[in-house]
Amino acid sequence: MPPQPVTIRYRVRNYENADEAWQSAKLLFDKGNLAAADMLCRRAIELAPENGAAYALLGTVARDVGALEKAVSYYERALALGADAPSTARDLEAVRARRATRTQHGHVIGEKTKYLVIKSWGHGFWSDVANVLGNLLLCEMTGRVPVVDWGDGCRYSDRPDVDGFGKFFERPSPTSLDDVLRKTKRPYFPAKWTAETIRKGDVNRLTGPGSRMAGIYLLNRAEQVAVSDFYISVAELLPWLPASHPYSGMGADAALRALIRRNLRPRRQVIDAVERFRREHLDKPFVAVHLRGTDKIKEFNDLSQATAVMFAVIDDLMSRRPFGLFVMTDDVRLLERANDRYGARVVSTASARAGGDIGLHFAKTADPVRLGEEVMVDTYLALHAEHFVGLAASGPSMFVSLLREWQVGRLHLVGRNTYESPNLFLHLDPAVAPDADPA
Repeated sequence: MPPQPVTIRYRVRNYENADEAWQSAKLLFDKGNLAAADMLCRRAIELAPENGAAYALLGTVARDVGALEKAVSYYERALALGADAPSTARDLEAVRARRATRTQHGHVIGEKTKYLVIKSWGHGFWSDVANVLGNLLLCEMTGRVPVVDWGDGCRYSDRPDVDGFGKFFERPSPTSLDDVLRKTKRPYFPAKWTAETIRKGDVNRLTGPGSRMAGIYLLNRAEQVAVSDFYISVAELLPWLPASHPYSGMGADAALRALIRRNLRPRRQVIDAVERFRREHLDKPFVAVHLRGTDKIKEFNDLSQATAVMFAVIDDLMSRRPFGLFVMTDDVRLLERANDRYGARVVSTASARAGGDIGLHFAKTADPVRLGEEVMVDTYLALHAEHFVGLAASGPSMFVSLLREWQVGRLHLVGRNTYESPNLFLHLDPAVAPDADPA
């Protein structure tokens, strides 16, 4: 029976030509950038499904990260599509032999428990939560115990030596970084992490040895402790799932919803604050909207146009019924615009807001935990709306869409869903993409 096609579900922005994507993949692979080469190979295959050479290179990426079953699958597909037969056939036989040796002798990293320390990504609140979810999927794939460490460098933690994630959600495991350091021995992976650096928030996150550490680099590490400090998306990991995994074949949104149901349990004080505000201010049917301003204009060139579309959608909804309007926004100017347009129908929380082009999460604040709680309360309040209008390129809007199963016609997202595919530009040299979207 001939090898079956390998499913490719990818979107990489700005690559609409298969040959261009393939040539870029080769170039980046030669430079040692396996993560970007992986993404671009998949984009080339998406655009040209019969591209055997792209499958062959994808097989080599899989081989180099120790994903031998995937490597065999990709090499077989490459040969079926007529890729360079002698070279690809040799690579396939070498991987099969390596896989047989692993099966014969076992691939036991050790009897000791393995851990993944999940550090803060250091950006917007829901972007950091999405990163945790990506890392939790990685833990499922690698059998590691998750240890969330939102300490130093986290924009929503008030203490550098304490995990701030637990201020907002139940921790995915009771293990702390202190527990890991007490139970394990070095070396850690990547090697930039030592007993002296492991509590720091930013150690070569963007440049230098061990920087831009994508999920595939962590798939088959032998070290007892691996550390993740760079954004890992669910979308980038999905193609690497074994066929037996319950999320195999899912799109990113479906997998994120499954991970949320399994792992994301808000703290009681957040839920209490949501219920209290809803009883006092949102006791009648309402529309919720998330209007994103401040620094988003730097990332999203069409933000003004998208905002105008969102206001048009709100106008239409508000004309149908006497809805109230719950406004989520980080920008005081957008709240004023909504108040001018809809008057007394507008309801908003007394959250911190800004009026310039610096995001609240990048501005210094006296109470970073409160800032995170305000974002959470707004998000969970929006789940009670009759309709939600939001920007698909922004974390709060996307989590409103993921945290509830919305009926058809009740969810109105404008723009591109940033969670449906990995962000290639995060994995490029900053000289190539200095203004890359931080997911």
